[in-house]
Amino acid sequence: MIVYFADRNLNVQGSASTHLPKGITILDDEKNETLETGVKTFSVTFVYDDTTRNLVVENVAVGNFLLRSADDENELYTIVSTEHSTAEQTVQAYCEDAGLNLLNWMLPAYTFTTAHDINYYMTTYLNSGWEIGVNELEGPTLALSWDGESTVLERLESIVNSFGGEMDFSYVIDRLTLVKKYINLYKHRGNSVITHQLRLGGDISSITTNTSIENIVTVFNATGGTPEGSNTPINLVGANYSSDGTTTHSPAVPTDDYQIVSGTIQCKSAMAKWSSKLDSDGYIKRPYTYDTLDKQTLFSHAVAEMRKVVDEEVTYDLEFITFPDDLRLGDRVNVVDDKNNLYLEGRILTLTKSISQNSTKATLGEWVKKTSGISDRLLALAHEIRQQVLSATSVTVASSGGLIFNNTAISTTLTATVYYGDEAITTQTRLEEVFGTGVAVNWYNNGSLVGTGFSYSVSSANTNESYIVKVED
Repeated sequence: MIVYFADRNLNVQGSASTHLPKGITILDDEKNETLETGVKTFSVTFVYDDTTRNLVVENVAVGNFLLRSADDENELYTIVSTEHSTAEQTVQAYCEDAGLNLLNWMLPAYTFTTAHDINYYMTTYLNSGWEIGVNELEGPTLALSWDGESTVLERLESIVNSFGGEMDFSYVIDRLTLVKKYINLYKHRGNSVITHQLRLGGDISSITTNTSIENIVTVFNATGGTPEGSNTPINLVGANYSSDGTTTHSPAVPTDDYQIVSGTIQCKSAMAKWSSKLDSDGYIKRPYTYDTLDKQTLFSHAVAEMRKVVDEEVTYDLEFITFPDDLRLGDRVNVVDDKNNLYLEGRILTLTKSISQNSTKATLGEWVKKTSGISDRLLALAHEIRQQVLSATSVTVASSGGLIFNNTAISTTLTATVYYGDEAITTQTRLEEVFGTGVAVNWYNNGSLVGTGFSYSVSSANTNESYIVKVED
């Protein structure tokens, strides 16, 4: 990886690398991508000596830019903060995607009285020099409004969310010169069709489960857009709708889980679940806003959003042994952990990579958890993956009594060694750690299973017989 330093006018002042023998050296680095905001952050530590100290201090200055070149990617960052340690002779820089810096001034509240497409909103709020790159959100029109101040970046995120999409930033750099700056608009980032099966002990070294109720909501106070000639946004006071989205009921159906009560949407099952001796009604209220003048549309969107937050939030952090080259932020994947009976189908929400440490971490969300007994498809997948891995292994057999017997009684022990890559596996415990519970070394004689384990004894009674050893589930 090479990093180029540039001043406020994007004039390149110098460079640093993880591998070049001369110049400034990168000691540590970490790049983080987040699906929610579409921006990246980058932390990097430079080490200096007496000859490079002044060069590092001058170039790694807040407000300057960093151009990161790695993995066939060119990325532009702004140095937001630095930490200089004279004891360790290092300068650490925290950097943010240049999109954050260049789009981070304040905008006032504003209401559009007519509907526009997303191109109109983007060109209205993007500053000079920025262009729309990929645009998968063309077509529909909306009349949007904002009640308070926000940064340009927050305004753009709000626009893209209103059109049901996601965004990121990209740059065209030619010979260290910034040529183009793009904001890209997607219906859905990443591959929504599962193309990767990730397995603990194979691609993944560890899985950490994170569970939180910090964002739990059981009641929404929902408001919509502001009608022309009014100063007040619409609400759901007096409305009665069914959460199945198809039938209007008056009054609200008692068995309907999502009900309108005094103008608020309440999830009855969630209120019951989260009630306690300290909170007898389970009333956890938050505001919700969706830009529409139709009350039933407001109700439908609020219920769809509430379904996401009425239960505890669970994410899974994956640490990779081998990161697939074509896996990207936003992709959906399958994760198989036979040992802990965990089978997941989820989406990559964050990616954290370090070139210097040769490590990759990911956070998996929007997940579907399947457990043994109810997920025949994922269990079949787990079995298929395990069989593919097993078929790629090799087995050697050694004899304690030699390999040639001539007119003597045979008494020898055959011992198997299983090779997984460069690792020699010689115990059942390690075999199951690598391949999952239930995998064993099996010995066959004429098609019949005659023994299980890493060793098998052969005597003179077995002189004219042949044996096959297999590692199988």
